Amino acid sequence: MRYEADRKQATRMKMVETAARVLRRDGIAAAGVAGLMAEAGLTNGAFYAHFDSKEALVAEAVVSALAHTRAAMATKIEQAPAGQALEAVIFHYLDPQHVAHPEHGCAIAALGPELARRPESTRLAIDDAIERIVATIADAIPGVSGDPVAAARAVFASMVGTIQLARTAHPARIPAILQAGAVAARTLGQSIGHSVPCSGGASGE
Repeated sequence: MRYEADRKQATRMKMVETAARVLRRDGIAAAGVAGLMAEAGLTNGAFYAHFDSKEALVAEAVVSALAHTRAAMATKIEQAPAGQALEAVIFHYLDPQHVAHPEHGCAIAALGPELARRPESTRLAIDDAIERIVATIADAIPGVSGDPVAAARAVFASMVGTIQLARTAHPARIPAILQAGAVAARTLGQSIGHSVPCSGGASGE
């Protein structure tokens, strides 16, 4: 019985890992169940033994991909010299290899517009995974006197947009786009993270 349970779990993990890669590479709409199972070396029957629908697999695969993104950031933060954690995250994320290989990168950068149109249950699961990434980036912002979560959210949004823009650009422009994106993310992390929250109203009275 334990062997069967382990084999079933291994099969599910293979399906999720394959889907995470294929979805980021081809997009959600272009990835059908039959194609996903073929890439995993499994049958359609195996799919329905684990998931009720393609949407259920999409949600689990994207959350899994984002967990890998967060773990990679956490590793870079741990390995960074003192005071260089944010720089390490930015350098890691805004890598030309990330531009060239969406199938191995951040699912938000690869699938953002499609994910925004998924059912609410899928979006809520993905939002939780995004917030874990934001919390990890917040840990990389040094000497915070403002709102580290707001700063981290701005940094992440900026980096996602940079990767998306770089993927649409002429290859010759990619280095300049990544460099500009790094400056923007660094500036956002430092300016928002170090700002002092205003105690008055927006009118400045």
